[in-house]
Parts: sequence; C-alpha cells; structure tokens
Amino acid sequence: PQSRPSVLNGSMMTRLAKRLLLAASIVLALPLLALGAVGLLLTPAGEHWLGEHLGGWLSSPERSVAVSGLHLRWPLDVRVERIEVADQGGPWLVLHGLALDWSPQQLLSGTFSASLAGVERAEIRRAPQPSSSPPSSSEQFTLPSLPLSLNVTRLAVGISASPEVTGTPLEMTASGHAGVGPSRLDVDLEMRRQGADGSDAHARLDYDRTAELLKVDLGLASPAARLLIQLAGVADQVPALDLRLSGQGPITDWRGSVNGKDDDRACLEGTLRLAHARDITIATDLAVAPDCLVDPAMVHLLSGAPIALHAEGIIEKGSLTHTEARLD
Repeated sequence: PQSRPSVLNGSMMTRLAKRLLLAASIVLALPLLALGAVGLLLTPAGEHWLGEHLGGWLSSPERSVAVSGLHLRWPLDVRVERIEVADQGGPWLVLHGLALDWSPQQLLSGTFSASLAGVERAEIRRAPQPSSSPPSSSEQFTLPSLPLSLNVTRLAVGISASPEVTGTPLEMTASGHAGVGPSRLDVDLEMRRQGADGSDAHARLDYDRTAELLKVDLGLASPAARLLIQLAGVADQVPALDLRLSGQGPITDWRGSVNGKDDDRACLEGTLRLAHARDITIATDLAVAPDCLVDPAMVHLLSGAPIALHAEGIIEKGSLTHTEARLD
C-alpha cells in the first residue's frame, strides 16, 4: 500500500529530468547554431550571399546599390572592396575600401561598438538626381531614433569630389569619433583638404542628458560648404560662405551665435535659439548683408542696410512642423 506514492514520485522525477535535459539541450544548441551561422558567413559562399543581399536591402525604386568584394574576418570584422550607388543617371557615389572593426558581443549590452569605421576613398562623381516623388507634408524631416547605443572610437573617410561637383577637383579627409547613448551624446568630427593648413569643417557636440546641458561648436569653410550645397542641389540659391555656430547652455533654453563671411567680408551674423519642453522650438534671427546674396550690380537698388531674417519651427513628435520665415 505504501509503494504507489513512491512510483508516482519516481515518474514525476523522470518527467522533470527529461524537461530539464530538453531545456539544457536548447540552451546549448542556440550558441552552436549561432556559431554555425557565423561560420557559414565566413566562407566565400557566405560572403558572396551576404554581399548580394546587402545591396538589395539598401536599394530602392530610385536607387540601386551594388556591393562587391565583401570579406569577413573573425569575429565578423568587415572589409568591402567597393560599393556603388546609382540613380536613373547612373553611378554618382562609389565607396572604395570600406573597413569596420566591431565587437558583436557588445550587442548583448545594447551597444554597437566599433574601434574603426573607415572608407579609403569616397568618390563623389556628381550630385544625385532629385527624387521624382517629393515627400508629402507628413513625410518631412524626422529625427533618427537609434535602437542601440553607438560608440565609434575612430572614424576615417577619404573624400574625392569631381570638378562637376565643386568646380575643381577636391580631395579631403574626414576623421573623428562618436558616442551616442541614452544619457550622453559625444561627437567630434573634422574635415580637412589635402595640403590645407587648417580644418575645412568641424562638428563638436556634447550633450549631457542628466544635466540637460548642450555644447555646440560647428564650423564650415567655403570649400566644404560648396560641396554640401552642390550635393543638396541648391548651388544657384545659396552662397558658399565660411560659417560658424557655437554656444552652450541648458537644452531648455539654448542660445548660440551664428556668423558667416565671404573671404574677409562679413555676410551674416545673429543668434540661434533652441527651447526644449514638450516639443522642441528652433528660432533664428540673422542680419544679412545684401551684397552677399544678390548680384553686385543690383546692390545699388537696395538701401545698403542689412536684411533682417527671422525663421522658426517646431519639432513635434520627431518631425519639423509649423515653420515660419520672414524678411524685414
């Protein structure tokens, strides 16, 4: 009469042991499957498959991306010989010698961490063609949202722009580092022409989210400005000036100074204000010298006094809305 509970207890223990063994097998199998998948990607066939699909993932109806010469090194460091970006007019951007040295294990802590992200030469052949389907008002500028923290220790890019883009051949290098996390933004980038004594462009951003303190120092010399203006397709509307924006303060009421000049001639100066409450409000007040914006032969038709420009907008739910601009 006392043997039946013992038999039941033994049966329950057996079932429990089987379930524990199955769970342990699954836990052990997952890393092995992951290692197997990584091992397949490290083979020539896996690299070819990944390169073909990567180009397809990056392409769109108006843009084609071709990836060739993709190679992986343990633990998944990436080398790509060439990436070609084309639109309806053909290739306009070719990237040569891409390198990415990163730490896959850091993804477990929610961080994409790379010791090197570089491009040996980014060849800009011309400005891209404008989209045939312009965005609607509901598809305006949107702030990016990163699913992971980002840490790039060394960024190095060589830039080669054709005369069609800048008027004369332009060779530049871009270097720096970047860190983006839930409580801190730390970016330090610099662009320099070959043979130039100083920087042609720099961007230094430091945002402490805990203290809500933002430091900004942005500079753009006219050669770099001309390159960006050409790529944006507004070369006939915007002059290429030496520009500087700098300031620091609380993000709730941040103010910075804006200055622009053409050689030694002052063209614009003013302030940029940033207020962050529920939404973000951006406003700028600039005094613009008329001879920097119009044909010199037309300057005598103006009073000669600086033109006052006021513009503002609201970033609401990640999109720039309620924009307003006026000239006085």
